[in-house]
Amino acid sequence: MKKLGKIIVAVLAIIGVLFIALLLIPEDEEDTADVDTVTEQVVENEIQEETDGDAEQVTEENVTEDVESENTTDEASEDNETNSGAFSFSTVDLEGNTVTDDILKDKDYTMINIWATFCGPCINEMPELAAIAQELPGNMQMVGIISDVYEGSDENVELAQQILDETGAGVYTNVRLSEDLYTLISEYQFVPTTIFVDSNGNMIGEAIVGANIDAYKERIEEYGE
Repeated sequence: MKKLGKIIVAVLAIIGVLFIALLLIPEDEEDTADVDTVTEQVVENEIQEETDGDAEQVTEENVTEDVESENTTDEASEDNETNSGAFSFSTVDLEGNTVTDDILKDKDYTMINIWATFCGPCINEMPELAAIAQELPGNMQMVGIISDVYEGSDENVELAQQILDETGAGVYTNVRLSEDLYTLISEYQFVPTTIFVDSNGNMIGEAIVGANIDAYKERIEEYGE
């Protein structure tokens, strides 16, 4: 009887050990792999969210920069439009006819020769200027500004007309100096001085100081069609 009891106790002990052993056995590899996969996915998602956040921030910054760049361009365009009428004036020719900067709109480019009745080099180049004026490309014209014949005064008018008649320079428009024009040409200290402007009155290139037929022709070739 005692022997049977020992056997029963031994069997129960073995069963207890087996039960404890089963509790200590880890889950199978497949479940463990799934947990690792989920963990990796969570980490990847967090990294991706951080990356996406950075990308969005960069994109917003780029958009901001683009908008600022466009605004700067628009402001520059507005500035150019504001300065488009740089050579703006109203005056009269030797016969008293009103001439304004609207004359510039007739052509793409206007060659403006600033001269004076007392200037020998001015007068000497006028026959060639007259010839050039008649041979200008279709998109160009010539205008003369007589710097010592003033709007509202008859002084030097007859002399200027005589010079134009004798040199043939009357083939292109020559105007008296008005307050508008004086403001525009006051920076030029010598005559003749020749400048080129576009149809909006913007000066193109540098002023040509002194009688220089070759320089005029080079500029005409550059701008002419």
